[in-house]
Amino acid sequence: MSYILCTDKAKIAKAQRVMLGAVKKGSQLVQGPLGTRAGSDFDTYHWRPDLKLWVVTNELDNRYWNAFGIDEPSESVGSSIICEVNFPYSGTNRRIAAVLIEDERGRLWVGHSGKIGGGRKGIGKLSFWDHYRGGEPVTVTYPDGKDSEFIVLGRIGDKRLPFQLAGFIREVARIKSVITGSTPSSPEPSNAARYNPEFVGRRRSYPLGGIVESETYHGLVVDALSSQLEKANLAHGNRGGRDMYVLGRGERMTFLFEVKTDLTPASIYKAIGQLMFHGAQADKAPRRVIVLPGRPNKRTELALERLSIKTVSYELLGRSRVRFSGLAEVLGKPQ
Repeated sequence: MSYILCTDKAKIAKAQRVMLGAVKKGSQLVQGPLGTRAGSDFDTYHWRPDLKLWVVTNELDNRYWNAFGIDEPSESVGSSIICEVNFPYSGTNRRIAAVLIEDERGRLWVGHSGKIGGGRKGIGKLSFWDHYRGGEPVTVTYPDGKDSEFIVLGRIGDKRLPFQLAGFIREVARIKSVITGSTPSSPEPSNAARYNPEFVGRRRSYPLGGIVESETYHGLVVDALSSQLEKANLAHGNRGGRDMYVLGRGERMTFLFEVKTDLTPASIYKAIGQLMFHGAQADKAPRRVIVLPGRPNKRTELALERLSIKTVSYELLGRSRVRFSGLAEVLGKPQ
């Protein structure tokens, strides 16, 4: 099964309408300046209080322009653009970070390269991947036969797409604030090496609509896990290629989490490898925890127990809520 870049003008136009229609549904209209353009003509914000998300759109010379932000817009003070999710009207434009990905069934997915820009020092594609805590990218083939990798944000027409877009925009905001120092960086164990992911070669293609669709919920689950750890007053972070960790005294890593969005053997094997590898970098091994969308079979559970890996399960509720099972029991008291 192959995944290609959508370049068809009619398909892109329809996807743009459907995506914006979903994001704007139930929105409040606010007229005001955009960003730092004080004194300029007002733009129309479509503000979704339930998502804590706004979008301002326009049609430029060569692309649909969709600017997103998360602070409530005002008629007098300009709001900052966090990220743009733009599409060319047709064809290929590698300078545009967002794309539409088409699968063999003709379904379209919103993708992003991770090139977040922003015009500030240190903000770019590599720094994005150093901090990003979402799902893994997929390989997409361009019309010239070359491949590129993109994060899949969600599927056009999926009722969860506005929530997935909002989660991605919040993640970009978090990454930018950490890079620029406007908020404290996620804590990192002082004895653990930093890891800067670089995608080399061709990755295994995933079946869009199966594994990849579940991957679009990875960030949602990690964000919910972070919220639970914050409620428990536990210092935590997610740098260095790790989904999440908890720090104890002396910034020592006491818990290490790996989140997966499916129960396939391949995902579980990969989680085991990641937990063992990253845990081995610490002077004293942390408690290793695998977070799964359900319980694995008895044979797998037994193997995980023998490896001293604890299991936490979760359930997606509605469009955006996550409920964990076993998290409190696993945390107990940090060692």
